[in-house]
Formats: sequence, structure tokens, C-alpha cells
Amino acid sequence: MAADQFLEAVRRALRHGATQVGVGPQPAGGGIVALVLHLSSLRPPAPRPHHRRVARVILQDVAARHAGQVFAFANGDIALLCEASGLHETGRGQTVREASAGDPAGLPSLLVAALTRLLRIDTIDPAGLISVWPLGTDHAPLLAYATARAEERVVAPPPDDEPAMHPGVADEIGTLIGKAHIHDLMQRQTAVALRPPRDRALQDRAIRPIFCEVAFSIAALTARTGGAHAGSDPFLFRHIAAQLDRRMLDFVADQQGLAAARGAPPLHLNLTLGAILSPSFAAFAAACRAAGATAGVEVSLIEASADSRAFAAARTAVMRAGMALALDGVSHLAMLLAAPWLLETDLLKLDWSPRLEDLPDSDRRDMAAAIQATGAHRIVLQRAGSEAAIQWGLALGIRRFQGRHIDAMLGASRIVGCALSSACALRQCIERGGAIGPAGRAGCGNPALLDAAVPSLAWQNAGSPAQPIRRPLPLAPHLTPLRAEAAALS
Repeated sequence: MAADQFLEAVRRALRHGATQVGVGPQPAGGGIVALVLHLSSLRPPAPRPHHRRVARVILQDVAARHAGQVFAFANGDIALLCEASGLHETGRGQTVREASAGDPAGLPSLLVAALTRLLRIDTIDPAGLISVWPLGTDHAPLLAYATARAEERVVAPPPDDEPAMHPGVADEIGTLIGKAHIHDLMQRQTAVALRPPRDRALQDRAIRPIFCEVAFSIAALTARTGGAHAGSDPFLFRHIAAQLDRRMLDFVADQQGLAAARGAPPLHLNLTLGAILSPSFAAFAAACRAAGATAGVEVSLIEASADSRAFAAARTAVMRAGMALALDGVSHLAMLLAAPWLLETDLLKLDWSPRLEDLPDSDRRDMAAAIQATGAHRIVLQRAGSEAAIQWGLALGIRRFQGRHIDAMLGASRIVGCALSSACALRQCIERGGAIGPAGRAGCGNPALLDAAVPSLAWQNAGSPAQPIRRPLPLAPHLTPLRAEAAALS
């Protein structure tokens, strides 16, 4: 194992006076330096596959130049052990901040800077990401680290390369779109507005559905294309999305599809700019007007940024159709580094990340200012998969949420309010609520309740889907026994 080899290499270097790594020709003098990249300290979804690939290439290049060796551990960390001869000397147990302040011509400063740039998006505090230990002066913590790696028994990290979406997959998806029942490839998720809680008890909130997002299921497409991840190549996927969007528009514009949506929250369709500017969208808008149905459109930030002129034209088309426009896929980094609210959409969908709880004080203040500039009433905190996400949003004035935890809350309210729920489990109700086709809803005796999202809701289709707040529905106190199960399923 790499951990055993690393521990033995450290011990061997110490036996030789910290002057030999034991790999390749050994230059005289200079001693040995160890650099450890703590990828295990990153929060999911990091470390990403490219993190390991690029970091390993960088470290292996340094190892080849300085008679060193690279070790990749089962917990995800990567270590470099190499000759320090002719390199900038570092202090005891240097971290990234200390090392990067050194001589720009030295290995630690240049190497640490390169690795920090690679990981800067996915690390909150870079100070603990990289450790630099000269064996001659700081061998005790390195020996302790190497011993800990050798003694631990963890599952090895996933391979560096996930199944890629090669051009052949695009043809497969194109064929699939033409032949499959379109509703079997789609999913739905309801966004809600929450009343500010009197306390932190879940049952003391009022929950009101505000829209139901309809999109193609990446998981369904992946499962039907031989396991190749359908979203792994964002550029190729954008090409495929044009076909997906037009098929979805044709499906939803059908009178039966619109009739099924009556009495339910307004639909939101996630579309590309090309689809919005196509005849299919014009037909969809006309069908909505004829059926008296309201709808909204969501455009990703990356799509809007790639072609500002097309986005301006699409925004005008959505406005003329009397629909709400939401800016999708806005990360907290985009809020801190850019000003996405200047794109003037009705709603802005902010991606929840656990990193938001641990932002440095300066970033926390900037984030609060960005939310204020946007208007908390315009923000939907999406991917809210935990109670912590809800609490974070409420503390900053955000009242609109979407995600797995919301799905669980809605499922719990349906279980309590449905007369036929004795035959259903909470997980079944949640999964059926996210399905569109009859196969995904099989077994539900009350499909109208799935469309309404919550029971006993007097829903009106009139009005803008950007402001669909109607009569609040208090969650009953007897939801308490379901709270733990809902949190587990989220």
C-alpha cells in the first residue's frame, strides 16, 4: 500500500540523516522535504476527479526534477517526498499561508501557489490544505502523519476518471428522445415559500408551494446510455439540451399536459436560450394562454453569460409571454465575485452549499450584502437538502426554498392529510411526487394531491408565478413523529 511505502520512505530518510529519499540519483546535501496535500479535508462534492489528476501530475513533475516520489493514500491525500537541495528552505510545519509568503523562486511557494489555485474554489480555509515538513527539523509531525495513514483502513477514493459523455452518447440520447415516452425521462420538484417560524420547530411553519420545476432527469438519461454520465461534459450536454428542450415544450404544450397542471402550482421549465427563441416556445406560450395556465422559465447563469445578446432577446420573449424568468445555477461564488442580480430576472436561484455555514467573516458580510442587493424576496435557495440550509436561508431573510428536504416536508404533509396514505410509505410519497409519468406514480390513489403538492390548498392559477403566495397551510402538530424520518430521507 502507498501508506506503508510512504512510512518506510520517511523512516529510511531519517535513518540516513534526512538526506535520501531512496528514489533515483541522490544529490548531496540539502535534506528531504515532505509536502502533503490534504484532499481529504475538502467537503463533498470535492475532491473532484480533476483535482486528483492535476495535483498528481504537478507533484510527479516536481518529484522527477528533484529525486522524489509521490504517494496517493486511500483517504484521498497525496504526498510528495523529495530532495530540498537548491530549493527555498521552509520553516517548521509550514502551512499554505506561510509557505506562499516565501521566496517566489522556491519550490514550496511556487508549488503551494499552484495547488492553491487548483483548489481555491472548493476550499474555505486554505491554511490547513497543505503541510510542508522538512525532515531535518520537523520530522515528528510528519512521522505521526505517516503512521496514521499506514494504520487507518478506509475505502479507496473513486477512480480519477468518471464515465465520460463521448460524442456517441449524444447520438444515443438523440435516439432515446425520439423513441422513449418523454414523461419517463422527466422529473418535477416543487419550490415553496416558508413563513418565518415562531421558533425552530418544523411544525410551526406555514408552507406554500410557489412553482413546480419540470426538467429532464440526468439520472434517467444516464441509466439509459450505458452508465455514461449524461452531464459530465457541460458543453456537449448543452448541445443535447436543445433537442431535449424542444421535446419537453411540445409535451407540456399539449392540452392534456396543461390540463393535468390545472389546480397545481405554476410550472417552471428549465430551458436553453435557443429553445426560448424557437417556434416551439411560441407555441407553448400560446397554449398556456389558451388553457389559462401560468408558467415560468429558468435559464442557467452559465447559459446567460455565454451569450448576453441571446439572453436579452430571450428575456424579452419570456416577458411578452407573461411568464416569470428565473436565473438558475447561481453559486455563492457567483454572488461574491459577480453581480448576477443585474441580469434583471424575476427570481434568482441560489445553490445551497455546506460551505455557506463556514464562510470567513468578510465573505459572510459580502454574501449578506449580495442578498440585500438582489432582494431576499427574489431568491430561491435550491438544493436545500438539510434543515441547516433552511435555517441559514431564514436567518438572511430568504423565504423560498427548493430541494430534497423540501420534498420530504411536502411528502410528510401529504401523508398526514391524505385519506389513502395508510397504504403508502413516506419515501414512496416523496418519489411519486417527483415523477411525471404514470409509471413513476403507480400505486398512488390520490394523484391530484401529488399535483397540488400539499393537501387542502386553495390554489389559484391567476397571477404571476414569481409571486404565487396564496393561503398559508400550517403544518399540523402531529407531523412531529414524521420529522425524523423526513430529515433522514432528505
